[in-house]
Amino acid sequence: MAAATAVLTATPLPALDEARAAEERAEGSFRHGEISLQVHGQVRRSRSSHRSTLLDTLRHRLDVTGPSESCDRASCGACTTIVDGAPVYSCTTLAVTCQGKSIETPRELRHRRERRASRLPQE
Repeated sequence: MAAATAVLTATPLPALDEARAAEERAEGSFRHGEISLQVHGQVRRSRSSHRSTLLDTLRHRLDVTGPSESCDRASCGACTTIVDGAPVYSCTTLAVTCQGKSIETPRELRHRRERRASRLPQE
């Protein structure tokens, strides 16, 4: 019983506070369930729940399959996505918190590097 009480009385996680703040900022656009994300330099819009993770929104709403679904607990790294230059676990990041930020997948970064390398003069 003590363990259950400790869980129920624990302080909220900072991520929840961040999500609430982002939701309040985006309240106007979320009234209708629309989210706008900048993915690989392009603005992409989708209807989405305010509780949807970035991973679910990218894969199932925007058809961006670079990040993979695996553990769903932010422990394996298969879902890693670059948001404003910093790596995040997209399986535990709410999509609404990423509005107005640059989103890139490691797969896209690798493809860009390969394209640049193929344009270099060969010796």
